[in-house]
Amino acid sequence: MERYFDKISLFKLIFIYIAIIIAIGTISEVEVLKDKSFLDENFWMTVVNSVLLIYFILKFKIKKDDYIDTFNSFKLKVKYKEVLTLSIVDLVMVFSICAVAISTIYKINPEIVDSMLSEPVEKSSFISTVFLFTFIVILAPIVEEIVFRGILLRRVSFKFGVRKGIIISSIVFAILHPGLGHIFSFIAGVIFSLIYLKYNNILISTITHMCYNFLYFIVTVSSMFFINQNTSISNIESTIYIFVGVLGLVFSFGYLFKYIKVNLPEKNSEKNVLKSYSEI
Repeated sequence: MERYFDKISLFKLIFIYIAIIIAIGTISEVEVLKDKSFLDENFWMTVVNSVLLIYFILKFKIKKDDYIDTFNSFKLKVKYKEVLTLSIVDLVMVFSICAVAISTIYKINPEIVDSMLSEPVEKSSFISTVFLFTFIVILAPIVEEIVFRGILLRRVSFKFGVRKGIIISSIVFAILHPGLGHIFSFIAGVIFSLIYLKYNNILISTITHMCYNFLYFIVTVSSMFFINQNTSISNIESTIYIFVGVLGLVFSFGYLFKYIKVNLPEKNSEKNVLKSYSEI
């Protein structure tokens, strides 16, 4: 299936993405639509990713036999334990960094953290949560794996080598994820790239991406309903959070760096990787 990704020009893809964003952004500002509460950011991001996915489907025109071959390859190669473990470890890394960062800020200036925690938690409506799930768990992983692993990683790897392909595609992937997400997304991008290269199957990296996003979605949505307004933390609690967060970072970074080291193609083997990669 991977050969279909070569049908799309990077510059054309960037142009199409910008055009879709501008078009959807313009439509979302129409006064009649702005009054509809369910037409929030989650809805419009779902629309953007749906339009991109439809474009890919129409552009690729994938043959039935190629779908079957890809799914058969997926069933033979996928290791669900690996997928779930990587997703959980990634999530541990995310929340460990957050715990250490927030608790450290509290040690320096408690008022900043108390002010953050006292802000009302905006609870999404049911329909908004459905759009959030559709966007984060289903559409975004599919579209992003096609763009960043199927297209960008392949193009850069063929031109500059696999290692540079992994780094560059992961940097671009991280840039498009805001805030502290840059750090997490770069590491996640590297992991997804390694999985894609390791198994030569876009479905396996997509399923891993979906699994991670699903766990993140569950934690995020749960916090909306269970976190207490006007919550604050004490000095002792912040110390505990820092300690637990550091342990989480040691564990998650240790596991992920070991995974990267084991699965990162060696420089002298890049030609062989690219050769097998091009024959898919």
